[in-house]
Amino acid sequence: MAVCVVYNPAAGKGLAEVLIREYIQPQLNIWKIQKEDRPEPIYHVTNPIRGAKDAVRYLSPLTQTSTLILLGGDGTTHEIIEEATEQFGQDLSKLQLVLVPTGTGNALFQSHFGPGPSDNEQWRLRSFEAFLQGDVQSLIPLSFLQVDPYHSTATVVASHALHAAILRDSEVLRTEHPGIERFKIAAEENMNTWFDATLFLQPLDHGHVLRYDPVMRDFKPVSAAFDDYLCHGDGRVEMAGVFIYMNAMLVDRLEADFIPAPFAGVLSEPHLRRPPEAVDIIVIRPYRSPRVQTLLKNGDDVKGMHNEYAQDVIQPVLFEGMYRGGVHVDFTYTPDGQVDIQGSTEGPRVVEYFRASGYEWVSSPDDSQAHTTCVDGTIMAAARTHTKISPVQGVKLWSKPWN
Repeated sequence: MAVCVVYNPAAGKGLAEVLIREYIQPQLNIWKIQKEDRPEPIYHVTNPIRGAKDAVRYLSPLTQTSTLILLGGDGTTHEIIEEATEQFGQDLSKLQLVLVPTGTGNALFQSHFGPGPSDNEQWRLRSFEAFLQGDVQSLIPLSFLQVDPYHSTATVVASHALHAAILRDSEVLRTEHPGIERFKIAAEENMNTWFDATLFLQPLDHGHVLRYDPVMRDFKPVSAAFDDYLCHGDGRVEMAGVFIYMNAMLVDRLEADFIPAPFAGVLSEPHLRRPPEAVDIIVIRPYRSPRVQTLLKNGDDVKGMHNEYAQDVIQPVLFEGMYRGGVHVDFTYTPDGQVDIQGSTEGPRVVEYFRASGYEWVSSPDDSQAHTTCVDGTIMAAARTHTKISPVQGVKLWSKPWN
């Protein structure tokens, strides 16, 4: 058995070293002396160039149980999983993670434990406490996304369009705005951009792509009768752009109160909860708006609609939906293209919420903005991106089972 404490002193507001000194190290000292065969914990600090990757050299997950206690954000977890996969392959069944959130978003942790106050150490230590108690029923398997052509592994999200642009531009704001406010600033700067691409959704094992039906409160198979989808014989569903939002998520939230995919995390109702073999995909396409459709039929130039659509549709979706418990999945369009946040009208759904095994994003050659891809906060670019549930198996998180 190996235990390694990996901490990123630069993550978030620099809490990692304080938590190690005041909580982690004293508790691990007690944990070690309780049983003679327990190993001496190793402490490893990340570095600006390779991040947390070098900590993997302390592990032997092919032959013995290896526990990583990670003090950082989602980027720290992402680096560890990518390096472990490269070093040890797809079988990581003896690798266990303890998350102690000290990053900015901490999406993976909050998706399992819910949001907590920033000054509450007991909340931050819930995964660590589960590890100390040692109840194997507290070990929860994690699923990941394989993103190509980057050969990257996502633990939280792969995204394009608005979210990818937000993460790209927020880095410029990090020094002046180290907290989550930088994401809101970057969102306001990019909300009027439309992205030209084609999206192919890959079917689940039963041969279908599912779409959330707010009326039935359930996921239903997508058929050719739905909207403008092209259903292929192999189960793929093709969707033409333009797009404003396209997130493929393994968690429900990206910040404590920002919940784009309310059914992707373990806090969701059991019958709606994302299964391990699936990814939840959130899509917003402006051509679904009745007002945009009217302009198109009249031959009008829709470029003038960008600012109007950002104000009338995207702002309500983000700030009255995603930031208010994920209720945007019920929003509908009124006949004049406004957003009915009660979802009481008969108009088209503003947000399309899919469940699939993966997707392919094909950017228009004329739209370089559509090439931008975000994988757990890392920005990349390619004309064509293919993402699927990763074959990496066995990684478990010390958590508390949810009923």
